[in-house]
Amino acid sequence: MKALKPVPLVVMIAVLLSAAPASAAKMEISDPNDVRGKLDLRRVIRSGEDKLTWRLITYKGWSVKEIWSVGTLVVDLDTRFDSAPDYYVTIFPTHDKLKARLFRDRKNKKDYQVGKVKVWRKNRKSASIQLSLSRVKVGDDRATYSWRAQTLYYGSSACSDVCFDMAPQNDAWVTEPLPVP
Repeated sequence: MKALKPVPLVVMIAVLLSAAPASAAKMEISDPNDVRGKLDLRRVIRSGEDKLTWRLITYKGWSVKEIWSVGTLVVDLDTRFDSAPDYYVTIFPTHDKLKARLFRDRKNKKDYQVGKVKVWRKNRKSASIQLSLSRVKVGDDRATYSWRAQTLYYGSSACSDVCFDMAPQNDAWVTEPLPVP
């Protein structure tokens, strides 16, 4: 029987790393200064693996009271690969603080509220949410999910009707691998 030669540790680590599934721990997209109103998106940062976090950053600062009844931030999720949102998290002001809720978009029925979502602000130009993908149903044959962010700002002289901003733009979605359990 032939004796096995020891494999250098560096080679073993390289092989193990190349076999590990790809994981996107952080994704950042930029958006141009293209929409009037306080909620023009500048950047969206998606981070985390088990609990996913989205941070929506605007060009202008705003307070909860300033956007109360005139502003909403949204993160859409496509989990069934049909290029339409299956779920969405809406971030909305209530007089003195932000709240966030997860909804199931049921297409031909009234949307169903799945539950509350953690929301916080790091500064006057951002709002963040955290969501575990275990709270949404993902298609059996999916290895990826898609997301996009949007803001709606209305009731101001800056916008004659409603100012919409989406990131990414032009109805595009960001597609990422599902977290590995």
